[in-house]
Amino acid sequence: MHTDTVSAQELAQQPAENLIEAYRQQQGLDLLGDPIWSGEQNTVATCKVGDVPLIGTNSGSITYTQQDQSTAERWRATLVQNYPTVMNTEQVGGFPNDAVFHAEATCLFRAAWATGGTLVGQTIEVHVDRPMCFRCKKVLPYIGLELGNPTVTFFDPDGLVRTMRDGVWVK
Repeated sequence: MHTDTVSAQELAQQPAENLIEAYRQQQGLDLLGDPIWSGEQNTVATCKVGDVPLIGTNSGSITYTQQDQSTAERWRATLVQNYPTVMNTEQVGGFPNDAVFHAEATCLFRAAWATGGTLVGQTIEVHVDRPMCFRCKKVLPYIGLELGNPTVTFFDPDGLVRTMRDGVWVK
């Protein structure tokens, strides 16, 4: 985030929808999710670990970092190896493997970084500004298992709520 804008502490006190909107404004993303300069659709996800707000975006976003890219590539390789019946082992860059590059996964990876590399024992709410795609529905529970099996509840803008734990969607 830019340092001349709202502080992390101020953002942490905001509801998730306000945090996403503030992030979009700070980063030059319009309210429809498209970078002002490119016309690409981007997704923003937010969660909090303690009082620290974390933002995740998809790999097409101007705010997606090289660290995000490297992390997603490592986790994709791990998931392909550990879950060959779920992941695409023939076209590693194809569906559903690309879910590791989506905002929901990026948010979870950043949450793990903030807690020493694991989400063991964590209960996390992730708010996303777009509906969850079928690839995320398939892959996110396995990402959760690999990150320490937290209980993660996802909220989308249509009011849908999904919770994952133990490698499955529980609601």
